[in-house]
Amino acid sequence: MIASPASQIVLVVEDDPTLLCAVQAILRHGGYSPIAASGPLEALNKSHEFAGEIHLLLTDIIMPDMDGLALAQHILAERPHIRVLLMSAFANVSSRLPFLSKPFGMAQLLKEVANVMAGPSPLPSDIFAGKQSA
Repeated sequence: MIASPASQIVLVVEDDPTLLCAVQAILRHGGYSPIAASGPLEALNKSHEFAGEIHLLLTDIIMPDMDGLALAQHILAERPHIRVLLMSAFANVSSRLPFLSKPFGMAQLLKEVANVMAGPSPLPSDIFAGKQSA
């Protein structure tokens, strides 16, 4: 059974501070409880420190230190029941994970988050699935 949005925790990882702030505000408006991280290393630390369940990893793909796919791989290894939603301004993503193209509107973000939350947890093989040379 899916919990109400207010009890659903979303780990948001975005290296653009303005977009990170906006996504947090949209998620709060939609009733979710966001945990913000300005990069993948901060996200890994926050995931380690957070004792409760994190329901969704919403992550940018192109970031310094580690890309969103590698981050998803690490987080999924620690939290096998987490859902993952990727976001990027670049459309050629080689993954079977759900994807949200930037820029996006408030309604589109909330609809995608709800859809991913209602779906199954990804398999580790989904992260880098369909990798093709460009």
